[in-house]
Amino acid sequence: MENVPKALPYLKDEYSFLDLGLASWAKRHGIKPKSIAISIADKYKIVDSSTFGAPQKRKRLFIIEFDDAPIEVTSQEEPELTTLGKILRSLPEPLVKSRRGNVSDPNYPDLVITKKKLTDHYYDTGIPYRVWKESEYLKTNHPYMGRMSFPEKLDAPARTVVASPFSRSREAMIFRCASGRAENGEYRAPTVREAATLMTFPISYQFFGTEAQKWKLVGNAVCPMTARVIGRCINNASGMRSQEPRSFRDVNISDDFINLNGRSHDRLSITPTRKKGARFRRHTIKTGNMTVALSNYDMSGSEQGSLNWGVYATYGISTQHKVQKMDISLLRSIEDILEVELDAVEKRVIKEIDDLVEKAVPANRFDFQKKYEAGSDFKERSNPVTFIEELRSKIEQNVNGAVVGEAEKVGFSKKDVPLKQVVAAYALLKAVRKVNKVRG
Repeated sequence: MENVPKALPYLKDEYSFLDLGLASWAKRHGIKPKSIAISIADKYKIVDSSTFGAPQKRKRLFIIEFDDAPIEVTSQEEPELTTLGKILRSLPEPLVKSRRGNVSDPNYPDLVITKKKLTDHYYDTGIPYRVWKESEYLKTNHPYMGRMSFPEKLDAPARTVVASPFSRSREAMIFRCASGRAENGEYRAPTVREAATLMTFPISYQFFGTEAQKWKLVGNAVCPMTARVIGRCINNASGMRSQEPRSFRDVNISDDFINLNGRSHDRLSITPTRKKGARFRRHTIKTGNMTVALSNYDMSGSEQGSLNWGVYATYGISTQHKVQKMDISLLRSIEDILEVELDAVEKRVIKEIDDLVEKAVPANRFDFQKKYEAGSDFKERSNPVTFIEELRSKIEQNVNGAVVGEAEKVGFSKKDVPLKQVVAAYALLKAVRKVNKVRG
């Protein structure tokens, strides 16, 4: 049995045939349905496929039992890791026009096919500018999770291949596009063939169905290289002789096969939109083990109801971080402390921030929301995403790295707060005061 490691706490130590829905099968074979069918305790192992030669970091829980005895699965002590860069360099560029010559499988060097026979690879997987910018933010500036590479690192095994090419997430695998495009399509998702090769399927192996179905077949599979190692371990435990892999088959495509090569690609011409009432949450900078964020919902969970923009400070990392709602009434005391802490140059930046709030933030919370939902260009100031990015740039470039002591006196939930976070709170509170039409 194979599953994600997080499934382990939810599994029982033993399962009967009845538990597994095999009561009828057990009776037909003279076995009591309540007899134990599989034991899990002490018979599982978490395996990373990269230690068996797969070019991706893929940790999976394996439960292996043979004749009531656990199977020992061991990896190399110092495995030679296959990098993502090697895989991408071994396959042709997806948008290449010339398909002359051969391509050698980077995982199985004896497998060589002509480039023309490579399926599910020659098509455009470019990502719209708005989408990859959001993924970049989630990967490199997440409010409480660690920093991830963007785009993918080429000198290490790839991150885990998933069952969808969805490109707006932390987990998305994103490459720089070699076509030289800027912004729209500057980055791309893997092709199905690239994903399958990262899973160690031979380049001649075919996946049937639509693009979405192919992704599910690839992403939900067990890496063939890992399966081969486990198969050998079972053979060794049973005294059977392990056979070397047979020669690979040539590419044979049936009439009902959907080849993604040459597929028209209209994703770049479509402006991504969000559903009505979509949640927004974004901070300017992450420093001092905290963030100050603008949100259109109550991040503290204390209130439920209609759209209302607010400012929230978060403290700590991981899902155990603490959230503090910052009230508009704190603005006056924050202004006072900035008057003391900022030098003359930084005070000019405050005037620039005031000007930004005046020109970019609408005086209506619903208009701010509509700009976020409608898919307006990220370069449009009145989009809250653009507003936060412009604010972040001003703070990063112009405010020093000093720490404000006794910050709890101006409303923060910790004593020492970076000056940059105090400026961020000032700017966001002014924005919220305007967009929510709060007097004061």
